[in-house]
Amino acid sequence: MNKRGIVRVCVIVAALLLTLAVTIGAEEKKRRPRPSTYIEARGGVFLPSGDWNEGGWEPKENFALALGYHFLPFLALEAGFHHFRISNFQTSPFYVGQKLAANGIVLTPKLIYPVKRLEFYLGASAGFYWIENGVDYNTGLSAGYYEENDAIWGFHGLAGASFDILRWLYVGLEGRYVTLLNFLDKSNITGWALTIGIGFRFL
Repeated sequence: MNKRGIVRVCVIVAALLLTLAVTIGAEEKKRRPRPSTYIEARGGVFLPSGDWNEGGWEPKENFALALGYHFLPFLALEAGFHHFRISNFQTSPFYVGQKLAANGIVLTPKLIYPVKRLEFYLGASAGFYWIENGVDYNTGLSAGYYEENDAIWGFHGLAGASFDILRWLYVGLEGRYVTLLNFLDKSNITGWALTIGIGFRFL
């Protein structure tokens, strides 16, 4: 391509970018406020920390579903369901396999900082969790399976951000530090819940 052709391509690309910028700017000016109610699904990974990480527990899936309401542009409250799993397998001096699943109902107030299509937020959660830990063992002399069940309180600290694709549709990233208190009256379950999410705004 000669110099004249390159100049033409650059002019066309610049014109397209300018048109896109003007269109987005006009759209931002006439955008109506976001709807106050939202529902969001999040999925990702749960990373055990502290003694649970040092004890060989492995990350597994993390999932959450939340329904929220913006009382003010900078304040929201959401209620939801939170699930995660972790596992642990030891082969010395004998085999022990553990699969722990946690399911909780969680309430989360959030402080929000909106910037056009973006929202940044901080929050804290409290919830009640039902824990089931399945233990499969084989000592060479005996083998079997049993379950350890508990119902305990949990607390989160969280931060995240979302981006509006449309006025009613957005995507987000979130990190939560999770602490579940006194599992089997022995130790706290701790870890990081890292997720990506998709949400729908309405009403």
